[in-house]
Amino acid sequence: MRWISAWLLLASLLIGLAHVTGLPPFEGMDENAHYSYIEQIAKTGTFPRAGDKLRQDAQDVELSLEGVGPAPRLATLRYRNLFTADAEIIKWVRQAVKAPRDPPPTGKPSSMENWELQHPPFFYALLTPAYLLSERWSLAGQLALLRGLSYFAAWLSLCLAVFVAAKTFPASGPGGAMIAAPALWPFVFPGWFPEMARLGNDSLVALLVACAVAVVTCAPIRRWSTWLLLGVICGLGALTKATFFPFLAAIALLLLYRIWRRDASPWQFLGFLATALAVAGWWYFQRSVDTGVLFATPQSLELKEKGGLIAGLMQHFSVDALAWAIPAAGMSFLWSGTWSFVTPPLIALAPLVVMLLLIGCAYLFGFHSYRMYPLVQITPLTLGFWALAISYPILVVMALYGRLKPGALGYGGHPGYYLHSFAPALAPVIGIAITTVARNGLARTVLWLLLGYNIAFLFGATFMQFLYFAGCGSNGFNRFNVAAASACWNDWQRLTDNLDVLAYPWAALWLTAAGAIVLGLCLLTSLVLARSHTNRGKLVAAHPSGEGPLAEIENEAGIAKAHA
Repeated sequence: MRWISAWLLLASLLIGLAHVTGLPPFEGMDENAHYSYIEQIAKTGTFPRAGDKLRQDAQDVELSLEGVGPAPRLATLRYRNLFTADAEIIKWVRQAVKAPRDPPPTGKPSSMENWELQHPPFFYALLTPAYLLSERWSLAGQLALLRGLSYFAAWLSLCLAVFVAAKTFPASGPGGAMIAAPALWPFVFPGWFPEMARLGNDSLVALLVACAVAVVTCAPIRRWSTWLLLGVICGLGALTKATFFPFLAAIALLLLYRIWRRDASPWQFLGFLATALAVAGWWYFQRSVDTGVLFATPQSLELKEKGGLIAGLMQHFSVDALAWAIPAAGMSFLWSGTWSFVTPPLIALAPLVVMLLLIGCAYLFGFHSYRMYPLVQITPLTLGFWALAISYPILVVMALYGRLKPGALGYGGHPGYYLHSFAPALAPVIGIAITTVARNGLARTVLWLLLGYNIAFLFGATFMQFLYFAGCGSNGFNRFNVAAASACWNDWQRLTDNLDVLAYPWAALWLTAAGAIVLGLCLLTSLVLARSHTNRGKLVAAHPSGEGPLAEIENEAGIAKAHA
């Protein structure tokens, strides 16, 4: 199972890098705001504050491409219009995106406010040296570097989660599924790729979650160094993004339980809290002084000007809107897409929903057998606190706008995709579900079929998006025209020529092919192993007394091991 996990990790790395190289400029969610944050630090040495603007070059590229970039609300043209435009326009766009920039961008402010300035600075400060290294590169090349580093952090979180599971569970038997679970996450829940293979701070949140899980699970709990290290990690997580706080609450509650069991002293817990506060507290104090709001998102500031949360809910709250919020958050977790919001038909997402329900039910049935492992105890606490935390932005959106439809702000503005940031802590859900389902032949078959569908969906939905980016299959904002796509989906020369204006299509194709081959070999090996385990179970059932061919093989192996 360790080797299978390694191959799964390699496949997710290759497929994630394919997303990185195949996206047009700023097509990832909120990328130009994240990019502008990094650029402001690099050019001015200051962090964005309330009222600061996007950097001019980030806005110029968006507007000069006339809708080819993000923010469809500003677009007057779509991808299809770009690739039917005059050849001189296409040449000019290619020059703006793919040509080296000498001199580099000045980084002067534009007229549009940066809507991501509420985020803490740690992620952006870490990427500032990479920005300065690549500031004379082409825009596409620089974004590929920044996105690649961002995705690599997320991928490392899965690697670390596999390592922690391997230290916690035996490689044989049910423990094998627990070890492979983090590596399976991107294929069980393919929304991982559009969420993590972009420029965004969620990837660093995932890595810091994995580091905290590793310390809690593997480090000696009685040592002061363990508590101080955990305080530093959690402080850096809070200094990366406010979405880290549900996980921080889960860790704190688990540590209090360890103190109640007298595994450690209350003074160590206070040291943990003081360290985390020293690392991240200054940022939140400064933001609350500047804005009067602790978590000062643009929506919360707008709501403050309109009278506050209670007044907004009294005006817009409805049971219908609340009922919509739950599936909206779930759908955004399963597949959020990119900033063009070109999503597959809802019927295509139905098997992903079935997989989510099957995994959830199997996890609930099997949790009891694993409840004593600290790695497993973190999972329900994280899920519970996340559910409480995510209710706040949902209520804010509801208070401002009432019920939003898909496409207005993703799936109704309800960011369920943040759940991928906690994959290292939530991966035991998959492992427990697999071990539970494996006891039933029908459920096991359904799980394999659904996993195969999810992988096919990943490649199909990604290809659909790239058809859209190439101007083939576009029918206006958030609309995919199957008839238009059928005319050119197999015209590889046209597709690659068009995408080469904005991205690196051949790199994306080769990386995708390599990832698909690795994934196929891995799944084939898993099926062979599963078949051998099934046959072994039949032999055991046929010879309950311990006699028979299987017993002879095991006895010979035991004798050989004893001699060794």
